[in-house]
Amino acid sequence: MIPERLSSDAPPARALLAMIFGAVQTQLLSVTAQLGIPDLLKDSPKSVKALAEATGTQEPALSRLLRALTDLGIVVETAPGQFICTPMGALLQADSPNSLREYAMLFGRSLAFDTWANLLHSVHTGMSAFEDRFGMNIYRLDSQWGECTAESSRATAKIARKSGFDQFRSGRNDPVR
Repeated sequence: MIPERLSSDAPPARALLAMIFGAVQTQLLSVTAQLGIPDLLKDSPKSVKALAEATGTQEPALSRLLRALTDLGIVVETAPGQFICTPMGALLQADSPNSLREYAMLFGRSLAFDTWANLLHSVHTGMSAFEDRFGMNIYRLDSQWGECTAESSRATAKIARKSGFDQFRSGRNDPVR
């Protein structure tokens, strides 16, 4: 069972365990977005069998994924083996006005995931974890990682527009200087 979202009064060990499982949760959300499961569950509940057929996945493995997503509040099991998206899960739908789908996919892929896994190197050396892991500056990556960097750009632009981040990108208030 994946530790679910916790309230602020959760016991410290339980809260820490939920944080430790953060990487697992990121992978669950990324795979879910890549498979398009939230889009398939948009209008009505679907069976694990129907979802497995639609996504080209194995039914037992997909069933385990859906149970984990239930623990995270992304889907709800409406009847045995039948699932539908929650409002939070709807944020992983491609056409949601507030979609975080691209971001979920990006952070689950090796481009982002492997960089964060290399954080210890960065803390020890002060050097870029990304450059150490991939052997190049992130801004030179486009030619070798094509779709992944395009996905990164789409995700970043979408988040920036939604958060009002664009207004800070000029002058003295630029938080990424």
